[in-house]
Parts: sequence; structure tokens; C-alpha cells
Amino acid sequence: MAKQNTRSADSRDMYAVHTMFRREFGALPTLIRRVTAHDGARARIVADHVALLVDLLHVHHRSEDDHCRPKLAGRGPQDVAPIVELMRSQHQVVDAALQATETVMSRVGPIALKRYQRKVFAAR
Repeated sequence: MAKQNTRSADSRDMYAVHTMFRREFGALPTLIRRVTAHDGARARIVADHVALLVDLLHVHHRSEDDHCRPKLAGRGPQDVAPIVELMRSQHQVVDAALQATETVMSRVGPIALKRYQRKVFAAR
């Protein structure tokens, strides 16, 4: 019979990764607004950065969904059920926004992404 690992998890990496995502996604409105209408090279750099962040967050969420959430649910189902459900629902909301961003970027390119972001941020 295999020995079960009962060590506590070291979650410092999760804190660092989440901090990075909040910082980088928080910086996007300013980065996008600073791209001038005729600066295609800068627009491409910013669009590539947006695409990188979107891809990284998709991979991060997939990893949490496939590995962290099941372990949390299995180790303390009653204690952590509300947290696991909150995690699931937050991932759905974020993933929908990521998919919308990917759709806009794939259809119209970086200049239209800027217009889309202006509309999204103005609605807040």
C-alpha cells in the first residue's frame, strides 16, 4: 500500500502567481491606452503581451481545476466546499472574459482590441 503524503502544501507559489496575474492584467488598460492609432509595431507588442497573459491564465486555471480543486475537495469536503465552489465560479467568469478577448483579437487585431478594451473599461 502506498504511503499517503500528509505534508502541508506550500502555497507561496500560488500567492506569487496570483499577484503577478493581478498586476499584469491590471496594467493592461494603461498599456493599451498608450498605443497610438498609427503605431502598429507597438500595438503588436501589446497584443502579443495580452495573448501571452491570456494563454498563461488559461494554463494556470486548467492546472488548478485539474489538480488543486480535486485535492482540496477530497481532503476536507465539508470545510472547503464553499471555497471550491467560489473557485469554480470565478474561473468560469474569468474564462468567459478571456475567451471574449481572444475572439476580439483573432477577428480584428490589435487596433480593434484597443477600441474593445476602451468600451469594456468605460462600462465599469
